[in-house]
Amino acid sequence: MYRNMDIATLQSTKWQDNHDHILSTGKVRTEFETFMSAVNHALRGVEFCLVGTDWAYVYRKGDTHALGKLGYGDMLKNARGANQYGVNSRRIENKKYRDDSDYYFTAASKTMKVAVATACTHLVPLSVQEAMYHSRQHFVNKSGEALQHVSTASTESYDKTVRDNSYGTREAINSRLMKELRILLETGYSFTDPTLSDELREMFAHQTAYNELSTIQKIFLYFVRVTESFGQTVGDVALVDWSKYRYAREHDAGGTLMHAPVEHLPQFILGGIAVLSMVEPNQYVAGVGMRVDDRQFFIAEREEK
Repeated sequence: MYRNMDIATLQSTKWQDNHDHILSTGKVRTEFETFMSAVNHALRGVEFCLVGTDWAYVYRKGDTHALGKLGYGDMLKNARGANQYGVNSRRIENKKYRDDSDYYFTAASKTMKVAVATACTHLVPLSVQEAMYHSRQHFVNKSGEALQHVSTASTESYDKTVRDNSYGTREAINSRLMKELRILLETGYSFTDPTLSDELREMFAHQTAYNELSTIQKIFLYFVRVTESFGQTVGDVALVDWSKYRYAREHDAGGTLMHAPVEHLPQFILGGIAVLSMVEPNQYVAGVGMRVDDRQFFIAEREEK
């Protein structure tokens, strides 16, 4: 299975330290270095992240995902052969191998010129639908974790506020809330316990988050990708149609809804990005959405005021 790699991961300290360590060993073949240099020139200044002495991810700093990989060495599976130049891309189909094998997505050539041409043809940026399809699992995982958290928090706040942490119905009838409601019914009196209002608000907030997350795959969500292209910050927007991903591997969700300078995106999307940019990656914010990384966001639909 081909794996689309996040650039945020490639630029992390762990991966960059590994890249620098491989370079420092002096074990990267001259032919591979020459190959990378030629591809760098042909693709107008791409970056590389070595994952070994014979393979490297290729990426552009302004994108969200790597373009693919380059390699140099023995490109045959379960056999030994002469060293070749390799290009690994989601767009390549080497039908000599199964489609769940990494070799299926690799084209090998004995000549560097042919390999560079292959790289120019197949190492292209992901569409917004491809990026969304790859990143949606982050959202599924983190929204599930958030659902579990707010479910527990909702139960705990209910027990604390409504039942006074009591263990039986008879005791619960005498909880603070029941006492307050009895006063309201009899005299219209406001809450006498100053902490109860805040606890009720907290309980209702947890319940709202729980209701939202339990139906998250039934509401409109928008995947937003922010990229840099020749000095301009561009936003791409795609609708997340959960029904198309439940049993299929296809990523096409019906096209790009919007492709424009980021400042021209709808206000609810810009507002969502502003809120999510203040939290850590992969953190779900009720009523807003989730930030995957600095360039990818899932935004919940909201009416603009």
